[in-house]
Amino acid sequence: FDSTLDPTVIAKETLKRLTEIVESGGWKDLIDIFVQIKRAGKILIKAAPMLFCVANIVKRVLHIIRELAKAEKVPLPSGDVYEIVLHDPNTFPIESLNEIIREQSPVPSPVARAEGLKIEEKKAVQMAVLLKILERKKNHKQEILRQIDDVQVELENMRQIIYEEAVEYILPNDVILTYDMSLTLVEFFSAAAKQRKFEVIVAETAPSFNGHLMAKMLAEKNIPTTVISDAAVFAIMPKVSKVIIASSAIMANGGIVNFTGVHMISIAAKAYFKPVIVISGIFKLCPVYGFDSDTYNDLLSPMSIYMPRNEEQQENIEVCVPSYDYVPPDMISLYVTDVGPQTPNYIYRMLSEMYSQEDYNLEKRQLFI
Repeated sequence: FDSTLDPTVIAKETLKRLTEIVESGGWKDLIDIFVQIKRAGKILIKAAPMLFCVANIVKRVLHIIRELAKAEKVPLPSGDVYEIVLHDPNTFPIESLNEIIREQSPVPSPVARAEGLKIEEKKAVQMAVLLKILERKKNHKQEILRQIDDVQVELENMRQIIYEEAVEYILPNDVILTYDMSLTLVEFFSAAAKQRKFEVIVAETAPSFNGHLMAKMLAEKNIPTTVISDAAVFAIMPKVSKVIIASSAIMANGGIVNFTGVHMISIAAKAYFKPVIVISGIFKLCPVYGFDSDTYNDLLSPMSIYMPRNEEQQENIEVCVPSYDYVPPDMISLYVTDVGPQTPNYIYRMLSEMYSQEDYNLEKRQLFI
């Protein structure tokens, strides 16, 4: 994955890869497809650990399978202990076979009397069992794909739903401070500009300077835009009406993870009692907790901010360039999402609708034999 890609595109591509696994039909039952999706998901997450939308989509598909298995009373790995699951991918589940045989056979206990059946009768029962297993698998496949399609539709419609709410949060003559580059924010401001006159101040977002691109795209949509250095955020805050930012991830406790510098903006906004509004699709809500900027972070190359001219200038200098900041929930006023406005203190209620608690941490191990 390229981390510069739009998170919505990344989420769609992740969902596409998982859909291909389901459509391939290379699985025999719910346990088998659950294991395959989980294995593929871990590979995707390992390739891009800081792209939270990848893990979120994997966990949502696992939740779909878990809910289907729960409805049919099929036990799946809990994910929170070392669990031994008797599962041979080359055979059908023994319990399912016995259950189907009892349903198909006219005698009360066909398993106990199996030795007494004639060869033709055994073959007939086996064929009936096989046909019913194949039919059950077909139904499982259709239901999983139907619910995955619902997630796909959610991703397709997410932005349009958010854009329709733009005029509710931007008032005439507002001065809005924003940060970094976000296509969602660009279209959000553009939708509001059709009915409101306002100004946007963009912090340049060093060392990537994505704020320059953000300002250019806003100016192309005829929105009055000003670019300032990151260091000027505190000085400009008294003139600002509100802060509107995007997020890389929404944590379960209501905080967010976004690119470095957003925490500084949130501190300045809190000092001047300015509301901080986060625009985000609900697919970015993660079933994990953030407590500080060290919990989830990456380090960029020191060369992005420090270019020594000779070897002497490198001695006794440590250059640290973190990629992300964590903003705690007490610094966020409101989330504007595709499922409506959410407050940081109550957004956790969405977790149970999207994920299974057993899959919150996919790194916990199970043992399959």
